[in-house]
Amino acid sequence: MKLKTLTLFAILLAANTALAHAGHYHAPGFLDGLAHPVTGLDHLLATLATGLIAFGASFKAVSLVEARRTAMMISTALVTGFVLLHGYAHVLKTPEAAASYSIGLGIATVALHAATAGLGFLASVSVEERSRLLR
Repeated sequence: MKLKTLTLFAILLAANTALAHAGHYHAPGFLDGLAHPVTGLDHLLATLATGLIAFGASFKAVSLVEARRTAMMISTALVTGFVLLHGYAHVLKTPEAAASYSIGLGIATVALHAATAGLGFLASVSVEERSRLLR
């Protein structure tokens, strides 16, 4: 394995999950759910990474190679399982207003995904194209 890959795995394995929401109280309500992905390091990093991956993914290219497609399906299933369990843990902590909290959390997450994908797009086009698109 490359040194970068080993370093990445070491960082991921050594991550201190307690830092994600240190001193973070899950108050019930829409606004707290809306703020959660921005104030929690785990959500912020995950949503930014997802936005960049979504921008960079060429779904046509992925579907051309069966091994890559199978790997994508397996990794998607694993990530989806993690997301469901992680979301379930959040809902358990905020039973009073779980619905409004979850809606706010979802809206903020989608907004972060879209913003990151947009920034990835803007970073990938030339300055001339960018100025033409933003007119």
